[in-house]
Amino acid sequence: MKNVLTPAQMREADQYTIDMLGVPACVLMERAAMAVVSHLPSKGRVLVLCGTGNNGADGFAVARILHNRFRAVTCFFSDEENLRGDALLQHDMAQRMGVPLESEWGRFPALLADCEAVVDALFGTGLSRDLRWPYDEAAAQVNAAGKYVVAVDIPSGVHGGTGHIMGQAIHADVTVTFQFAKAGCLLLPGREYTGKLAVEDIGIPQGLGEGSALCWLEQADIPHLPRTMAGNKTSYGHAAVLAGSVGMTGAGALCAQAALRAGAGLVSWGVPAAAQSTAAAYAREIMTCPLPDEDGQFSPDAAEKAAAFLNGKKALALGPGLGRGAASAFVAQLAGCISCP
Repeated sequence: MKNVLTPAQMREADQYTIDMLGVPACVLMERAAMAVVSHLPSKGRVLVLCGTGNNGADGFAVARILHNRFRAVTCFFSDEENLRGDALLQHDMAQRMGVPLESEWGRFPALLADCEAVVDALFGTGLSRDLRWPYDEAAAQVNAAGKYVVAVDIPSGVHGGTGHIMGQAIHADVTVTFQFAKAGCLLLPGREYTGKLAVEDIGIPQGLGEGSALCWLEQADIPHLPRTMAGNKTSYGHAAVLAGSVGMTGAGALCAQAALRAGAGLVSWGVPAAAQSTAAAYAREIMTCPLPDEDGQFSPDAAEKAAAFLNGKKALALGPGLGRGAASAFVAQLAGCISCP
């Protein structure tokens, strides 16, 4: 399980590491650039697109590292007058080391056509407005070119906190983000632009992400209890499902079957009485329990019997196919007496 940070939380973690722990920003940047380089193809020309902020600074560092390894690389940026802070520092370092730098937009289509891979270091998680010309046009051209794209921290044009697309965004094959996953990379529609998400350690303490309200659940985090020869169905947990209504029993059936597939030894499905015979026909291994109904949905006074139905159950799935009528009051009544997860 990995902590997921918002842009504001990530800025705080960065600043704490720099100001309080004494790790220079240029050290973090060098580690970030090295991580990006490790995800690039080993051959072919690389076009690095750099913005004017910290994301662009990472891009200049990537280009410098590639150049020092005798890789064919061109660093493209368009706004030299507005380069600032670390971006200006990294630009000047790259320039002194002889990295090919290009800032003429008229050259961009030819440079894009001539490369095998693109590094997107235009905008990071701090983007707060829609991409404007020429960046929106650059994003559209990159998307149309079909090149292998590695995004730095987050694809340019994806909002770091919400995943919203800021007018236009670059589609990445791989997004290399640093220390913590960013919310915008995991929330739709940004997730569709992120490609494979690689979270790389650059030296920021993991403990700085513990205050996050979001986490990224991975396959390895899901426990699978091994079946033993001496075990029986009660050894692996009894799951409860409260779902379905007349005409929508399929939703409850899918939910109950999923509980079995997830590893529950026993699954009991509480269903409105009017839909019980239909529900029972779906799967012989699922036990069904009829509960009071009203117009084919759980009635409000079914909550007491549903609470009794939950005795001894290890977990409850509540919701699929309940409908929008009487079942709403049923859920409200039940909420006050549920004790299982």
